[in-house]
Amino acid sequence: MGFVLRESFWSTENNAPILDLNYGYLAKGECNEYVERASNWIDLCDANKGFEGKVGGKDTSGLLRIFRADAERTFVNEEFRVEMVTLLQKLGGEIGDYHQGMGYIVSFLCLVVSTDDAHKIVLRLTDEEYSQGYFRGVPETFARDAQVFQRLLNNRIPEVGKHLSSSGVVPEAYLSKWVIGLCVHVLPFRCLFEYFEQFLKHGWLFLFKFGIALVETLGTQLLEAKRDVSKMFSYLRLDKSLFPDELKETKEKNTFFDQVLQKAQTIELEKSEIEEMRKEEWKILQERLERVRQREKELDEEDDESDYES
Repeated sequence: MGFVLRESFWSTENNAPILDLNYGYLAKGECNEYVERASNWIDLCDANKGFEGKVGGKDTSGLLRIFRADAERTFVNEEFRVEMVTLLQKLGGEIGDYHQGMGYIVSFLCLVVSTDDAHKIVLRLTDEEYSQGYFRGVPETFARDAQVFQRLLNNRIPEVGKHLSSSGVVPEAYLSKWVIGLCVHVLPFRCLFEYFEQFLKHGWLFLFKFGIALVETLGTQLLEAKRDVSKMFSYLRLDKSLFPDELKETKEKNTFFDQVLQKAQTIELEKSEIEEMRKEEWKILQERLERVRQREKELDEEDDESDYES
């Protein structure tokens, strides 16, 4: 069962970091509705698809310290930390790598679904329909998609897109919290449930739609920030200090975040067009990485020659 259904959770975790943006949405004795809602997620993304074939194992002992640190930054009670670490070890072994964004997703899922279902859902997210490659320590597919997103901004919101890029506010520096971490620690839980469901239903295309909707909604503030890069990043990372009234507990679905989520569902994007952009940006990225590798090889050879001569 999800952690929030356990008596021990509410006796120790009320002030746990994972609940920073809960704002009373999940509450002791009042979670059944949301747990039942989350029980549909495994079917929403067809998480049983090919699951058995993915289960494998690589040695993750070298990552154990990182898993432990992320669990300690998430939960208070050792019971929940241990379960998070155990699941991260399993997933890390199967994926062969780890990104902190995966830890965010695991911690949120474990609140409302069983660890077994969380395991299946996260593995499903590694497929091409979702977050393929995003959970690696150096996620090249994310770097590719950041460039695609900048192109979309330049095409759809040219004034804002060019303002951001000319100011050095590049997608690789602000997209990861929405795209890799799926807005955990960014959106209030009331909106986070909707975000997860839209992503599980529509896959990676929803991430681009949400991003465009957010930048469109923030367009005026971003332009008025002029060259204040710090302020622009704060807006794009949805710094909660800039949206205090939007985060308080409310049953109204008319906050800034609700409006962005609603707008995201109206954004029209051609999947085939973005797939073509992805191919183009992947080729550019690989060519750039190959030049870096070649230069590093040349420098190593120069160092070897220098050592030999000395």
